[in-house]
Amino acid sequence: MSASMAMGGSGSAGLDSFEARHPILTEEPADDGQRQRLTDELKARGNGAFKAKSMREALVLYTRAIELTPDAAALRGNSSMVQLQLGDFKAALGDAEEAIRLDASWAKGYYRKAQALEKLEQYSDASFAMEEAIRRTDNEKAKKPMEKAVLEYQKKAAEKPKPNPLDVVAPDRFKKAGEGGDFGGGADGSATTYLNNAPPPAKAAAKPSAASTAARSERAAKLAKPDAAATAATAAPAPAAASGAEMKGYKTLADGTKTSFFHMEVSDEAKKLQEAQGLMKAGGNKIDAAEVAKHEASVVDGASAWNSSGTFEEKDMLKWSKERLTELLVTEEPPAGGGGSGRISKVFDVEGDALWTFRKGKKGCIFDLNFVASWSDGPAGGCEAGKCTVTNFTNDGGGSDGDEYEVVYSPSPPAELKESLRSKLETGLAAWVVDFTKK
Repeated sequence: MSASMAMGGSGSAGLDSFEARHPILTEEPADDGQRQRLTDELKARGNGAFKAKSMREALVLYTRAIELTPDAAALRGNSSMVQLQLGDFKAALGDAEEAIRLDASWAKGYYRKAQALEKLEQYSDASFAMEEAIRRTDNEKAKKPMEKAVLEYQKKAAEKPKPNPLDVVAPDRFKKAGEGGDFGGGADGSATTYLNNAPPPAKAAAKPSAASTAARSERAAKLAKPDAAATAATAAPAPAAASGAEMKGYKTLADGTKTSFFHMEVSDEAKKLQEAQGLMKAGGNKIDAAEVAKHEASVVDGASAWNSSGTFEEKDMLKWSKERLTELLVTEEPPAGGGGSGRISKVFDVEGDALWTFRKGKKGCIFDLNFVASWSDGPAGGCEAGKCTVTNFTNDGGGSDGDEYEVVYSPSPPAELKESLRSKLETGLAAWVVDFTKK
C-alpha cells in the first residue's frame, strides 16, 4: 500500500503537503542500514502525528515505513490502530491479520484484530481474538481489561439479532446440487440453491430532475467556450530566453549590482526616522528582564528556548531512558545464598523510541522500547542466572500506560524466582513511566 493510497479520498494535494512537511517520505535508502534508519524515523514521526491527533498524516508515515520494512509486525499494528481511528475498520482488520501472519506470538496483533472485529459487529470472532491476545500476555495487570472486553463481546454476541429462518429458502431435500429435475435445477444446481444465491434485483436509476439537467447543460456550455487568455497565449509566439538582467525574481540596483527582487534597501531618510523613534540603535535594542520572563513563560517546559510559537518539535530521550532504566532496575549484588529473591544485574540492548513532542503549547510523551536484562539468584557464580527480554514496552503513541509489555526468560527460572523478577520489572517500569511523563 503506497503513501498515496493511504490518503484515500483526500487527493494528491494532501499528500503533497505531507511530503513538504516530511521530505523523508520521498527518500530512497542506499543500503540496509539506511533503510532501517529511515524506517525508525518514519515510525517516530508517525507516533508523533498520532499523539497530535493527525491521523491521516500518521497513516502516510506508517505506510511508507511498511513499504521500506514490510516484515515489521509492529508497524502493521500501528497502521491498524490508525485505521480504527479513521473509521476504516476493514483496513484495520487487514493490517491486524497481516501483523499476526508476520508474528503469531505477538499479543498486540490479536488485540488489534479484536478491536476491528468489534467495530465490524463480529462479536464472537472478536471474543476469540481477544482470548488469543490474553494467552500471549504475561502481565496479569494487562490481562484484566482484555478479560473484561471478552465478556462484553460475548454479551453483545448474545444480544445480536439472529437471522429469521423464514427469510431463507429451504434447501431441496431430495435433490443434490447439479441434478436436473422438473424445477429446472440443471447443471448449476437446484432451483432453491439458485434462489438462495441469486443477487438482489438491480435498482432502477433515478431520473434526473429538469433543474439538474439544465444546470449540467449550462456548465457544459461554459466549458465548451475557449478561454480568451488561453487562446491569446496559444496564438502569441514564445518569448525569447531571458537574459541575466531580465530573469524573473531578480532586479538591478542603482549601482549596477543584481539582487533578489524581494531585497529592500532602507533609505537614509527612513533610517533617520527609525533612529528618532528609538527603533534603531548602535548595537541593537536591549531586551529588559520583564520581556525575557514573558518569553520564557510562553515556552512549554522541555521545549527549545526559541519555541514560543508552539511549532511542532521532537526531543529524543533515548539516552536518558537507557540511564534511567539502569538506575531503576539494576540492584546491588545480594549476599551468598540467594533464596529465590532474584536481582537484575544489567540492562542492555535498549532499542526503540523515547520522544517528547511539543505542539501548540502541549507536551506529549511517546515511547516504544525493547531491551534485555541479565538476572541472577545470588552473587556472581550463584545457582541461577539468565536473561529476560522485554518487548513492546510502549504507550501506543500516548494511548496507554505502557503496562502491556511482554517478557521472555532464557532460561525459564523457577516459579518463585520468576515471580520475584516479574515484580521487580513491574515496579521499576511503572516508576520509569512516571519519571518519563512527569520529568
